[in-house]
Amino acid sequence: MTTVQIARYVITFVWLYHGIFPKLIHIAPLEQLMTGSIGFSDDISYLITKAAGIGEVIFGLLFFVFL
Repeated sequence: MTTVQIARYVITFVWLYHGIFPKLIHIAPLEQLMTGSIGFSDDISYLITKAAGIGEVIFGLLFFVFL
C-alpha cells in the first residue's frame, strides 16, 4: 500500500466520520449553534446541519472513488 493510498483512505474516513456522526446520527450542539448563530431558526438550522452532513458524506465517497 502506497503513501498516497493511505492518505486517500484517511481523508475519506475523516470526511465520512465528520459527516455521519456529528451531523446525521446525533447532531452535536456546536454544529447547530454555528448555523443558528447566522440567524436561522432552530428548524432551518437543523435542516442545514443535516444537509451539510449529507454533503460531507457524498464528498467523502466521491473523493474515495475518483482520486
